[in-house]
Amino acid sequence: MRNRKKLLLALLVTTACIFTSFLGTQQYTVLPLSPASYFQEVKPTTIKPPISTNEATTPAPTTTTSSSTSTTTVATETTTTLRPRAFNPIDPESIFWSSCPEPGLGRNSSFVTAFVDGRLGNVVWSYLSVLAAAKRYNLRPIFDQKSLDVLAAMAFDERFLRVPSEQWLDQKCGMHGEFVNVSTQKIKVMSSWKDMFRYVETPPKEGFEFYKYNFYVADSEVTTPYWYDLKKELVLKDKFKSEATRQLKEYKDEFQEQIGRNLSNIEFVGIHVRRSDYIYHMSVVYPGSTSAGPGFFQAAINWLKKNLQRPLIFVVVSDDRQWTEENIVGNSTDVFLAGSSDWDQPGEDLAILAACNHTIFAYGTFGLTGALLANRPGGFTIIFDPLNGTVTKEMEFGSNLPGWRIMDEQGNIHYQDTRLTYAYFVHPRLGAENN
Repeated sequence: MRNRKKLLLALLVTTACIFTSFLGTQQYTVLPLSPASYFQEVKPTTIKPPISTNEATTPAPTTTTSSSTSTTTVATETTTTLRPRAFNPIDPESIFWSSCPEPGLGRNSSFVTAFVDGRLGNVVWSYLSVLAAAKRYNLRPIFDQKSLDVLAAMAFDERFLRVPSEQWLDQKCGMHGEFVNVSTQKIKVMSSWKDMFRYVETPPKEGFEFYKYNFYVADSEVTTPYWYDLKKELVLKDKFKSEATRQLKEYKDEFQEQIGRNLSNIEFVGIHVRRSDYIYHMSVVYPGSTSAGPGFFQAAINWLKKNLQRPLIFVVVSDDRQWTEENIVGNSTDVFLAGSSDWDQPGEDLAILAACNHTIFAYGTFGLTGALLANRPGGFTIIFDPLNGTVTKEMEFGSNLPGWRIMDEQGNIHYQDTRLTYAYFVHPRLGAENN
């Protein structure tokens, strides 16, 4: 028995020595999580930052990498590293989206982007629709650099914007404008989901492909399943969040002073009133529809008071402050006209909506953005039904998200299917209560 144990031990030692010797003769390469070119040698270089602002910022440590070395330097105010501000070294999506593109790899060589125009709300939902479509269909998202600049300049912390621009990828990967040229010439236009399905079913075997939404996009089909995740993609700048917190505290103090007592369970309701150009827009796009008037907003306020049964403070932001003051605020002790209504700097108004527990808005992508950022379990969102059989984009979301209500000018709650055309599929509505 003892000799057998010695023989077994000797065999194990011999095997270990042979295996160790074998390892010493091999050359190993760490396999990347993304296309191999992401780990190719990148020359230490810098590019201009995507935007310039007047805010004072502290230079952040940045890292340039090569195949064998890693050095840390301090960036100046006029340069940034070849890495998206939101790059996360342990997040597979961040690695994949910011990796150098390689041609002929099917969906790994397929990009999704969007036509972008209009004000902040339109840019936000184009960005989120591109991002969600990329997640759903395993495509690579890219976004126009000027539109990324709009998001960062007007409201959001650019460090959390993960989708790169074609210009950024081109410079990072040393493609000398070739990728930018291809991205503008090899575009397949998406006018409906029928187009998207046709494209993803036949991914490229060579070169690159670019699928582009060719309309103002707020894609409820792809964004609704990621609703709560998408909030993480848009982080408001600290200065806007601080100002929103200050204003809400001011209104709370004023409200408590008027009622003569302090309350610990006060909740805020953000109201967005979109008028200006949208009154004409509704009459042209949805013929025969009605625009949201004072009746809708007052009915929504009363519905929340009745159903929540707790102290509520209503803060209103609007692009028509005079109309809002006369028709919604009036002499109410619990309704306050808030924000700046500055079209060029809408971040403050958006932060106020985002800081609230509940949302009321009639229509428009700005109000939809505020509802997204404020939406949380237990919260309510009330949107407008213009009747006449019209299904607005906001109603698509409203019939699919828990806690959302669709209300007409007289205060009637409506739930209705939102089938649009054969080219669209809308998820079944979730938990439609009768109240």
